Amino acid sequence: MTDLLKIFNELDKQVRPNKSKSMLREGNPNWKGGKQIICSGRLSTLMPEHPYANANGYVRNSRLIVEKKLGRFLKSEEVIHHKDGNIMNEDPDNLILCTNDSEHQRLYHSDNLLYHKDKERDANGRFTKLI
Repeated sequence: MTDLLKIFNELDKQVRPNKSKSMLREGNPNWKGGKQIICSGRLSTLMPEHPYANANGYVRNSRLIVEKKLGRFLKSEEVIHHKDGNIMNEDPDNLILCTNDSEHQRLYHSDNLLYHKDKERDANGRFTKLI
């Protein structure tokens, strides 16, 4: 049975050489030029040579923008915060570099407290209306 499978695999390679490579990136009709929105909703660019690219070779645009502004690669522990909370807003004036996730969390939660300061709360301190 395995001999037959090897024969079929060899025939397939002869009939369709480099089939999988022809459908990668530029060869694929769904290619978007190396730009995509990853599952977290963040814009990313294909840069497989970047030291902090993900397993698929993509890097978040916000990191790339701040790196360009600073003229260096960000450290792995450095985090980008979006002032207005909109992760799709890639304006350099909207991006703040945090030295670590702890600093980012403090900044994130202080921004949320400012946003919610005028909201009504119930007896347990929960917001009654979020609109």
